[in-house]
Amino acid sequence: MINYTENYFDLELLKLTDIKLHEAIENIRLRNIFNRISKSKYLINPVIVGRHNDELILLDGANRYGSLKK
Repeated sequence: MINYTENYFDLELLKLTDIKLHEAIENIRLRNIFNRISKSKYLINPVIVGRHNDELILLDGANRYGSLKK
């Protein structure tokens, strides 16, 4: 099996405080996601972050990000 991801992606654990948002968080969705994560104790879909110059920009998962911060 060929692993294409090793050529294109890095998997890292990041501090939430280092990530910059580019979209708003929806409070109703945030509450639902928070309840789901706190019940299961797992984050099934991680947030996706990209690098732009020296900044970490959240690309996908603003509500998951907000839930994790809470």
